[in-house]
Amino acid sequence: MIFILIILIVTSADLLIKNHIERYYRNGKEKHILGGLIRIRKLNNYGGFLNYLENHFTILKILSSILILIIAALLAKALPKAGLSLKKAGLSLILGGALSNEYDRYSKGCVTDYFSINLPFIKKIVFNIGDFAIFAGILFSLTGNSKK
Repeated sequence: MIFILIILIVTSADLLIKNHIERYYRNGKEKHILGGLIRIRKLNNYGGFLNYLENHFTILKILSSILILIIAALLAKALPKAGLSLKKAGLSLILGGALSNEYDRYSKGCVTDYFSINLPFIKKIVFNIGDFAIFAGILFSLTGNSKK
């Protein structure tokens, strides 16, 4: 049950934040927090990560929908098994983030990204919480799959 809750929390939190950003961060408004480390602003992403496939939106929607179904199937297969908590948590994080972004793609035609981290190697990339959940979920899943 905790893993379903993770999916619901990630998806809901990201969609609520995106709604706030859509309402209050129009026309280039931005805010810097944590001493300028985090920059909050609205960016419409018409592709996947790093705008991948932005000129092939239909293909992107189909591929991401297929990947969501695969992740859901992997989670459904793992849930009844004892152990594998890290893998289950990882798959739940991936699914929560992916569902939030996919909802945006289908409902608005783009994904709302809203913050960047002011570090030299990533400061031009704009993320959302769903993206971070996906990244963390991949790390958890890979760690949860490793054999000792």
